[in-house]
Amino acid sequence: MSRVTDILVLAGLDFASQVVTLLGCLALVTLGLHLVERRVSRRLSHRFGWRSVLLTGWLGVPLHELSHLVMCWVFRHRIVAYRLFDPDPRTGTLGYVHHAYQRRSFFQIAGNFFIGVAPLLAGSAVLLLGLILLLPGTQPLSTGPAPVGFGPQVSHVVGLAGSTLGRMVSLPHLASWNLWVFLALALCVGTHMSPSRPDLTGALPGLALLLMVLFGLDVVNRALSLWPPDLWVRVAAGVLSPLLAVLCVALALEVLLWLMVEVVARLTSPRRGVSLGYES
Repeated sequence: MSRVTDILVLAGLDFASQVVTLLGCLALVTLGLHLVERRVSRRLSHRFGWRSVLLTGWLGVPLHELSHLVMCWVFRHRIVAYRLFDPDPRTGTLGYVHHAYQRRSFFQIAGNFFIGVAPLLAGSAVLLLGLILLLPGTQPLSTGPAPVGFGPQVSHVVGLAGSTLGRMVSLPHLASWNLWVFLALALCVGTHMSPSRPDLTGALPGLALLLMVLFGLDVVNRALSLWPPDLWVRVAAGVLSPLLAVLCVALALEVLLWLMVEVVARLTSPRRGVSLGYES
């Protein structure tokens, strides 16, 4: 009994470390993107009309919906209906993908998670490719092993993002059109890359299944000692770190856009007239 308890405790510790390492930073950046995106969209639509959101939506929304669509095909979900770009001012919807899946298929249930977070994966991949093609040498590169744990992982990713931003705003790049094209790309993609609330809700069944499988593998590994407990999580974190760093860069640019929108909205907002009283 003591042996079983030790295995479960150690597996639980491995599981907790893996979850906070792989999902902690992702959840934090996703929340930041979601909040800033909502604020920018609302501020633009309230001040300049709902069509102002289309300035970035013409590119960001089709990429967002296409990523959902591709993941639906990968995990064999049935496509019910989709619109890659179909702005509707009455509902606020810019596009959608409706899909269905078999409740008894573990593969399709797990696919819900990847379908839900697909805009983050696709958006970060597009921005990373944009850095490589437009600003060679600025992309985030991890030189050492990826750390394990929430705090170390956040520090590692923020460091990569900071060094990327530093290389981007060098004097040669500021004088080049490449930087400004990338900034336009980043704003269009970044403004629409965060999953919506229905996206995240739909991803929960897949996430729950994947977490159960992960814990089961940790129990088997602790019982049989098949591989070092932190081996694969370090490999996975090393792969995710550059993508997370790109997401942090997108978040930084979104915050800058938010501040600019706030300033422009305040400067262009009509001032309330002051009534003057005259004594007879």
